[in-house]
Order: sequence, then structure tokens, then C-alpha cells
Amino acid sequence: LCNQILEEVTDEFLYFGSAEHFIELIGYEFEREWIRRRVAKGIRMRVLAFPGFYLSKAREHDQRELRDVRLLPKEFSCDGAFHIFGAKVVHWNPVLPKAIVIDDKIVSDLLRNIFEMIWLSVKTTP
Repeated sequence: LCNQILEEVTDEFLYFGSAEHFIELIGYEFEREWIRRRVAKGIRMRVLAFPGFYLSKAREHDQRELRDVRLLPKEFSCDGAFHIFGAKVVHWNPVLPKAIVIDDKIVSDLLRNIFEMIWLSVKTTP
């Protein structure tokens, strides 16, 4: 699914949820290689995520890795995450572990609008 995102996205996609659990699910080395390939293709990502070790480490390279990050309040932290791109949403469940692909414009538009509303309400973090 990570590779599918890179094949289908041409400019930007959205990420919402726990970066820590997502990286633990796919593996740190795979995630680093995936970022390298994403950057080589010039694909940006906007991230709404909870604070954590991996995210704080990655934040040092946000600009170079074409990533804009805003932190969510840690008191609302939960497992799982979403990638939103085109008419698709991927829900990552690190507990089972599994991913669910929803190919539905209504669902992706709904989650994209929720993302944008939260994005505008969360402070930009340096």
C-alpha cells in the first residue's frame, strides 16, 4: 500500500494519526526508504500526528523530506492512522495488524475536510 501511494499520488497526500505506531507497523528501515523514494518523486505530505520519539527525530528533516507537520494534543493520542490521497483512504490498524483501503470519493472527501479543519485549528510547530 505504501508503494501504491507513491504510484498514484503526483503532488501531495495527507497523513493523520499515530506516526509511532505506523513506523512500528511498517518498519523503520522501510519507512526511511519510502521517504527517499517519495522525495525523489517530489511528493509532499502534510502530517497531523501525536508527539513521539520517531516523529521528533524525523522533524529535523521536515523541509528536506517535503513534509509539513502539525502536532496533535497528546491527550487525544490513539492507535492507528489514515493516509488520504485522491479518492482513497488507507486506514492502518497496528493492533491486528492490517490495513483497510477505502476507495470512495465521499469517504475521502469527508476525511480530507476533517483533516483540513483540524489542520487550520492546530498551531504550526517549528
